Amino acid sequence: MKSGDTGKSVTIPGKRNRLRDLVTTSKIYQSSLGNRIPRGLNFQPKNPWPGNGNKADAIFRGSFDFAGDQSFLANKEPWFADNMSATWHQNLHGFNWLRDFADNGSEAGCRHAIALTTSWLRHFDKITPIIWDMECLRQRVENWMCHSDFLIGTKHGAFRDDFLKCLRQQCEHLFRLYKIGDKEQKNDLQLIVTLIYACLCFKDFNSRTEPFLKRLSNALSDSIRIDGGHRSRNPEKHVNIVGSLIGLEDNLLRAGMPVPQKLTAAIELLSPLITFFQHGDGKLAVFNGGLESTVEICQLFTKRNPEPEARSLSYHASGFEKMVAGKSKVIIDTNGGPFAGASSFEFSDGPRRLVVNCGTETDDMSEWYEKMATTPCHSTLCFNGIEAKSGTNSVHRTDEKGHCLIDIESRSYFAQSLIHLRQIYLSPDGLNLRGEDLLKPVDDSHVPGPFALRFHIHPANRLSLSQGGKTVIIQPKKGSGWRFLSNCTNTRIGDSVYAGERGNFRRTQQIVLSGHTETQKDIIVKWAFNRV
Repeated sequence: MKSGDTGKSVTIPGKRNRLRDLVTTSKIYQSSLGNRIPRGLNFQPKNPWPGNGNKADAIFRGSFDFAGDQSFLANKEPWFADNMSATWHQNLHGFNWLRDFADNGSEAGCRHAIALTTSWLRHFDKITPIIWDMECLRQRVENWMCHSDFLIGTKHGAFRDDFLKCLRQQCEHLFRLYKIGDKEQKNDLQLIVTLIYACLCFKDFNSRTEPFLKRLSNALSDSIRIDGGHRSRNPEKHVNIVGSLIGLEDNLLRAGMPVPQKLTAAIELLSPLITFFQHGDGKLAVFNGGLESTVEICQLFTKRNPEPEARSLSYHASGFEKMVAGKSKVIIDTNGGPFAGASSFEFSDGPRRLVVNCGTETDDMSEWYEKMATTPCHSTLCFNGIEAKSGTNSVHRTDEKGHCLIDIESRSYFAQSLIHLRQIYLSPDGLNLRGEDLLKPVDDSHVPGPFALRFHIHPANRLSLSQGGKTVIIQPKKGSGWRFLSNCTNTRIGDSVYAGERGNFRRTQQIVLSGHTETQKDIIVKWAFNRV
């Protein structure tokens, strides 16, 4: 991939629309974006995301750490770093690091941020595949708009002119990409928020504000389930969307514009699920491509949550249930989809995570990207190598005097004439988590096959077999341990991985209960986690 007119190149693999690349990189298309230099921005949006001045200090010293990958590039331009992942490059070109320099606030930091932006303009002010693709472009133009005062302020001269001209061209290109986007992109709430900011910032885009506010209203209806869950079923994405919508609400008020009632209602509906998805460590459960996020971001966007006694532990329409007792928290994906994790769960004891899903790989060109979405990477039933994708599941919840029992009937394997019924029970003191998995053949057409119940264990714990392999001891680095036992005659400890933090793959272990189904016989596996 050519990087502007410098003669240099940077290789970032990806699935490409070659015809679109050919058209958009042409001189004719580039000139159609306009060459007018705006006098300035009509409005500067305020960024709702917190910065970290220490990260800016690290970049100043030449350490570029994005998505868990680090490259030390003292006195070098970072854009052409070798052997870095596509995700690393997309984070770099997305300019999220501008908020760190803004948080740092020093003169030296400001000069360095300007120097990096100047370098980027020198190489990439013309459309470059990947770097000018929709999501990377969206992040960059939003960061440029939100930090324009930090970068250009009252400054005049070539940098200011080049910055404003390129920012406007990028916004125009983003409008066009949105126009030809698919249904998912048309309903991308964060993308619509960014385009509304562009409408507010540039005078010649002002007339597009109302149409995009209406588009936002339609997208909110299409994207949010009746109980407040986002259609992605991804906790991290859910938090990011809440943050973007809160930021838009605040910026519309700052711009003196009325806030659509539907926007405020959506924020009120979405916000409580952030607390719902939090484990005892304050971070998020790992489902459907989401990562743990940070305690700070979760706290920042939960200020509008209802009081604890008014919070729901059941989001049936979104396909999630939560059990809370003592220090224990259990979060269950009752539906599955888009990842193949139907009936999977995560379990934490205070700040210590015990049972987890494996997480995700953010680099879609990595060999791990598709693997992490498969059923074996979730704490649920695996049957005969078939994916436990979302099906028509029924869920029943019983809460009585502190006891909680959740019944899930999963039809993920109905095509194989097999129904999976999972019961999970949590005691009032939170010291006993019990489960029962029933594998029930529908009729004689069921073809027997191997099954495995997997319980992936967070890497902060160590596993050991006891009592002749009938019991597994789970010992965290700090705090009380847990004892796992079951009626399964084949219990083993296997290798696993955990990727709940961005770019950080950690080796860990899993408990595996395995067996074989039969044509006309139900298989019942009982298991329990008991606090030692």
